[in-house]
Formats: sequence, structure tokens, C-alpha cells
Amino acid sequence: MGKEKKQIKNHRGKVAFLLLLAVIGVLAVVQILVANRLATQGDLIKKYETEAYWLDEENQKIENEIVKLSSLSHLASESARLAFKKETPVLYLPKPVVVATEWKFGRLTP
Repeated sequence: MGKEKKQIKNHRGKVAFLLLLAVIGVLAVVQILVANRLATQGDLIKKYETEAYWLDEENQKIENEIVKLSSLSHLASESARLAFKKETPVLYLPKPVVVATEWKFGRLTP
């Protein structure tokens, strides 16, 4: 019986070792997959950061153009180029006087 117990212990040791080896192998594969994924995500993040930088630059140029086009000096030169004139005072006409009336529904209406 002593020999059988040694064989069972030895067999358990081999199973435990193989199980440990399998777990280490699985963890190594998982680490490689995660590292690969992080590397590709880093490239993607860098791409988006570069795109965001260029979009910020373009927005700044557009804002500068808007400020330039909405300045008073530019608007004055554009209005002169388009032959706009300064406004003249508005002439208000007096309230109209009723000159003729019409008969509707049994009464006079203006």
C-alpha cells in the first residue's frame, strides 16, 4: 500500500504541475492579446488626437475669418462696393381719411 500512496501523490503532483503550466500558458496568451489590443488602441487614440488638433486649427482659422468679415471696416467697404447708401429719415404719412363708404349688411362701412 505504501507504494500505491506514493504513486497517487506523484500522479497528483504531475496533474497539479500540468494544471499550473496550463494556467500560466493561458495567462501568457491573454497578456499577449491584451498588449496587442492596447497597442492598436494607442495608435487609434493618436490618430484621433491628431485629427482633433487639425480640426481645432481649422476652427481657429474660420473664427478669424468671421471676425475679419464682420468688422465694421470690412462691412463699410462692402456696402460702398455694393452701392448702398446711408438711410434717409422715414417719412410717415398721416392717418388716411375716409373718402368713400360702402353699404354692407345694412350699415355704412368705410
